[in-house]
Amino acid sequence: MSFPDHYLLNVALHAGVLSLAVFTAVLLMRSPQRVAVTALCGLLAIAVLPWFSALRSKDDPIADASATGRSFDAALPQWTVVTLPPAKAVSGDLPVATKSPAVLSKIGIPFVVGSIWLGGSALLLVGLLRAVVRVVRWRRSLFPVDDDAWQAIREAGGESTPKDVFRISGEESGPCVAGFFKPLVAIPSFLLEAARRREMRWALRHEIRHWQGNDSRWSVVLELVRASQWWNPLVHLLIARWRMAREQVCDLAASEEDRESYGEFLVAMAARPGPGNPLAVTMVRRQRLRVLRARIVSLLEAAPGSGTPFEKGVLFSSCFAMLGIALIVSGM
Repeated sequence: MSFPDHYLLNVALHAGVLSLAVFTAVLLMRSPQRVAVTALCGLLAIAVLPWFSALRSKDDPIADASATGRSFDAALPQWTVVTLPPAKAVSGDLPVATKSPAVLSKIGIPFVVGSIWLGGSALLLVGLLRAVVRVVRWRRSLFPVDDDAWQAIREAGGESTPKDVFRISGEESGPCVAGFFKPLVAIPSFLLEAARRREMRWALRHEIRHWQGNDSRWSVVLELVRASQWWNPLVHLLIARWRMAREQVCDLAASEEDRESYGEFLVAMAARPGPGNPLAVTMVRRQRLRVLRARIVSLLEAAPGSGTPFEKGVLFSSCFAMLGIALIVSGM
């Protein structure tokens, strides 16, 4: 395989077409479970597959024509950028005219695109590293679960989850899940009160579903995808769609018996301060009131029993669909 002069531009074009296909598929879906799985598989495909589908074989006639200067009669592919060598000068009076395009091809558009791409990714990676450090420091401030707290968690329905997964937060913040290598469920101390058993049950169901789905880990992975594809607006929209869909899935799992009261509980949690870290999967963030409103509306309009378990068929079909789209784009 060889790397053409405009390899990064080809990668960007392939990623753009693939992200458009994924975003269109997500818009056509209604089930939060399927939206979350399709968006996640699509984002992983956008981050990985274009780097391979944009490669060209050494036997490619277009690549040979580009390297030797021979004409190629067939139409150029729609999603491929090819740099043709400059024509030879007719006379010897203009020696500079034959050399300047070669110099521009080395330090021109590909170099500028690569520098901007790398610079933006580096900035986002620095921000991600700072967020990871903040999560590590915040986790150290959490308290282990004592016997009384474990009894309250068990009564609220958390006995199916290992005890060492839970931590107690002394702050007046909402519940959340944080961590990559060992995700933890942080429960605020005010929910341990006997009068808040129902709210405690809602919070546990919601956060345990996040923990089971490895959402705190996927949040880190998707931030890496964002850093590698920061220039693509559809990637940012797909990440937002994935987060929204995951919250809707967890809301349905937590509120089957009384959705109206659960919606009021979400509003109450939105008034409390959060950890202020994008890597902490909080139950609700108060700065995103429009998202909260959409979650409550979706929750109230959902049919009974819509909090279904994870659909493995959706995962496999989404993976095969993303791979198929990448192959079609590469063939074009």
